[in-house]
Amino acid sequence: MGPGNRSKDEGFIGYAGVRHVHALTPEAVVDRVASVSYVAAAQPEVRAGILDEVAALLARDPATAGRATVDLPYTTEIMWAERRSPAPSMAGIVASVNVNRGGVPKPPVDGTRIGPLGLEGDGHNHPEPVHGGPDQAVSLYSQEAIERVRADGHAGFPGAYGENLTLLGIDWSLLHAGSRLAVGGDQDGVILEITEHAAPCQTIAHWFVDRRIGRISPAANAEDARWYARVLHEGPIAPGMAVRVVATP
Repeated sequence: MGPGNRSKDEGFIGYAGVRHVHALTPEAVVDRVASVSYVAAAQPEVRAGILDEVAALLARDPATAGRATVDLPYTTEIMWAERRSPAPSMAGIVASVNVNRGGVPKPPVDGTRIGPLGLEGDGHNHPEPVHGGPDQAVSLYSQEAIERVRADGHAGFPGAYGENLTLLGIDWSLLHAGSRLAVGGDQDGVILEITEHAAPCQTIAHWFVDRRIGRISPAANAEDARWYARVLHEGPIAPGMAVRVVATP
């Protein structure tokens, strides 16, 4: 099925095809063919043979023979989709896993393991009692919250504020101290228990307009604040894993 026949069910909201023509000399057409990746990467003798065939075709084809310029038609295909997040609920996915040895931002990783004291490969510039320890083993944030904060003009992305896991699809209003999240499989997956909100500090102030870190303060905007969690069951963690709220106080 051609691109113009794609449906919304395939992920596209809209499609447009724009046709235009480049008028090129025969020599320029040969140069254009030479720039095609598989021609440019071919062995020299193979590449030369292809270009010779193109030049010969242009010279003998009635539509191009003897012409000073050749019309080379193009169709630019434009496909677009509406960005949508799942309606927040009791289930979602891990959108990003982020670690470093200390400081912010924490860059994304393809995956790691969560142990009793947090993610392998992660650390803090200011460890206990400021950060870390069993009750602050994992820092959690919401992709939806990041989008709301960005809509207010502040900078934000997974790991920017020091969070380890960015979750997509979880209704943040359902979480309280004592809530439990299951990540991955039911038998061998990670179990996290929410302990307390993570209060913002001046380390992340540069991400906020006028350094207004209160934008993600639990006192002012609990729906956009980060959470800390302890690890009840350790295991592997990676982006794309399923997350479920399995208990609420």
